Amino acid sequence: MWVVQSLPFQRVAHRIASTDAQPSISNGIFVVVTGELLVDEEQNPQRFTQAFQLIPEGNTYWVLNDIFRLNYG
Repeated sequence: MWVVQSLPFQRVAHRIASTDAQPSISNGIFVVVTGELLVDEEQNPQRFTQAFQLIPEGNTYWVLNDIFRLNYG
């Protein structure tokens, strides 16, 4: 079984570069975020992109889809 606590780092911070959102089906919101992950405050941040869809339910939202990608190169 894979356990998050066994990862070789202690802390990850996010530095958001951009956030884009647009309406989607059933009054939802499609969101795309780009930025950098700072692992244990290293000097080499890892670039990432994340896209997810928020669906309204009552006074809150839940995530229907979530795609996270580290961008190497």
